[in-house]
Formats: sequence, structure tokens, C-alpha cells
Amino acid sequence: MRELQKQSLPGSPFVLDRTSFIPLWQQIKRWLLNEMERGRWSNGEPLPSETQIAEHCGVSRMTARQAMNELRIEGRIQRERGRGSFLMSEPSKDSP
Repeated sequence: MRELQKQSLPGSPFVLDRTSFIPLWQQIKRWLLNEMERGRWSNGEPLPSETQIAEHCGVSRMTARQAMNELRIEGRIQRERGRGSFLMSEPSKDSP
């Protein structure tokens, strides 16, 4: 089970800059966006969970959640309770 979880994490190395003025959740969001643009996930494919992202980045789940929520607000991902987060084809027109 643990191996399956590791496979769903983005492949590029990622290190948070804890000395930066950029909040950690924003750094994680930028990293996820970069992975999306590189084609790491296909449209409709499940993304790593908040817990997986938090463990991978060494942050709290709340920090990972904030990054994911920002992507949802921008229309980049769709979040479904009990199912996970999924990449959307394009930002939706309803997002701000």
C-alpha cells in the first residue's frame, strides 16, 4: 500500500525554502502547478492526498490543504469528499 502512495507523488525533487517570505502553502501550490503543466497527471486523474503532500513536503496537513484549496478556487482541480482531488482540463469559468 505504501508503494502505491509513493507512486502518485510528483517525480521532480521539491524542497521548501523555509527562509523565504513566500508562505509554505504557496510554494507547494507553485510546485503542484508546475507538475500539472509538465503533464504529471492526466485530466480527471487523482492527485496525491493532503496527507501524502504533507509527508512529502514535511509540513502539516493544514498547509497542504491550503495549497489544494487555492487550486480548487482557481478551478485547476476538483475536490470530492471521500474520493479525493482530481485534475480538471481547464480552469472553470466560474472560478474567480
